Amino acid sequence: MKKLSVLVSCATVLALAGAGCRWPAFLSIKTTVEPITTTVTETPREMPPTIPSSGFIALSGDQEGFSAQIKLMRLPWDTYGEFSFVIDGQAKLGTFSAEKNSVTSTILTAYENSENLLGKLTIFWPMTESDTAQATWIADATGKPQNLELQTITMAHRWTVEKAHVTHTDATTNNEVCFYQSAYPLLVESEPNARVINAAIERASVGYLDTTTAISSIEQRASEYVAACVGEIQALVNELGPEEIPSLAYSLDAAGWVTLDTEDIISLRFDGYEYTGGAHGNPSLAGLTIDPKTGHTLLLKDIIAPDKLQALLAKERQILLSDEEGGYLYEETNAQFREFLALPTYPADKQVELYGNDSNFYLTEKGIVIYHTAYEIAAYAAGQFETEIPYSDMKEMIRQDGPLASYTR
Repeated sequence: MKKLSVLVSCATVLALAGAGCRWPAFLSIKTTVEPITTTVTETPREMPPTIPSSGFIALSGDQEGFSAQIKLMRLPWDTYGEFSFVIDGQAKLGTFSAEKNSVTSTILTAYENSENLLGKLTIFWPMTESDTAQATWIADATGKPQNLELQTITMAHRWTVEKAHVTHTDATTNNEVCFYQSAYPLLVESEPNARVINAAIERASVGYLDTTTAISSIEQRASEYVAACVGEIQALVNELGPEEIPSLAYSLDAAGWVTLDTEDIISLRFDGYEYTGGAHGNPSLAGLTIDPKTGHTLLLKDIIAPDKLQALLAKERQILLSDEEGGYLYEETNAQFREFLALPTYPADKQVELYGNDSNFYLTEKGIVIYHTAYEIAAYAAGQFETEIPYSDMKEMIRQDGPLASYTR
């Protein structure tokens, strides 16, 4: 299944397919010649002391041919969620958007409104790790109303949420001119290989793929981003004058998600959206897949049989070249993909050399998602491309000695 996306976090996007994104008001502020102070303050949402300010849970339900799986990440400033459901044998995907006034309540209400589904999700959020969430999803899918009782899924690993929300407000206008918001899950410290895995997650969350780069804390990164933003905006005001930049604000909104969590494999996706002036912001998308038993980051060659790497990528390119999607691609990309499909099948060692180190994918319960970021294969307006290939369509391609072997049965 193919998705065009621009961000899955509230900045949607995770540029990836979003519903009900509410943009902060600071995107259309006025700058002035008054100096901008460099004081950076953290402004988390006030939470009642008895309610968890953050958490990550998964839910599942099945009733009369309608089944659903939902993952939700709760933060002091919002709640993000994505879901998959099946009705009449058809698999669908979507994202939830939470009511703002439910963020500070033990009762959380979220909505999905798309061509596939109209739904309202009500959750009594668990108060402790040992509690289970009580949830009801009243959904109207293709004209068939469903009242689905959801149960908490026990995930293979325990997760916490790393988060930062830092803004800078212009002292003169009282407008936010710089904004940094980021959240992603980390394994709790008692989980095996948590330190190694969390370091990989931290690197992926900021786009550092090499293991030699030291990653500062999320709070420090947030403060440094906002401080640099304040200095840059002030320099522009001093150089050009406020009349040349009547509306200017910088922002970065990013979120990470656990898309698959089993005893044998962990996979995450990271979505971001950064705006630094101009006609539009820049979305980003990254995937990370890890062997929890070793802490090693997995590449395509670790999950796909060495003589089937070319076949998997050919299947993805065939989908992208379909009549519906092919019109979005650059002419050069279109030609390159067609040339790829015409290639002879290479020996296994050659396939590993050419394609085995690819990492532009993440995994879900349903299949592998191969993605291309903005501008990579099409113009910005086409968004980011995600192609999901179900495990059922690639059983012969999965390594029998790899972490996905159970999905071939």
